[in-house]
Amino acid sequence: MPLTVEWRTNGVADYILVVDRESQTVQEALAPDREVLTDFLNAMSDLEYWRGKPLDADKRNPAVWGELVLARADSGEVLDMNPELFWEQIYTWFRSRGVDPNAMQGTPVGR
Repeated sequence: MPLTVEWRTNGVADYILVVDRESQTVQEALAPDREVLTDFLNAMSDLEYWRGKPLDADKRNPAVWGELVLARADSGEVLDMNPELFWEQIYTWFRSRGVDPNAMQGTPVGR
């Protein structure tokens, strides 16, 4: 089953969604932390380890989770992106804490 991984935000919280590309239904939803976002942005390691909470039927539509920040194919290819929202969220999650999201280990910027 081809998958898409989406980073979405609703202004209060962010989510990483694993979406079945054919049916456009959310299979997994995770509340991201710095490590999950770093992996999503850099390596997209084995999606089988990305497990979230069970979903009710009304949570299967990706749009109910908020605005799309970035969508990637399970191969890592970037499929869609909201550039303005992307950089806002990068600042919120990483730059405001002095962390470089390109560093796999989360090394603080300038060190």
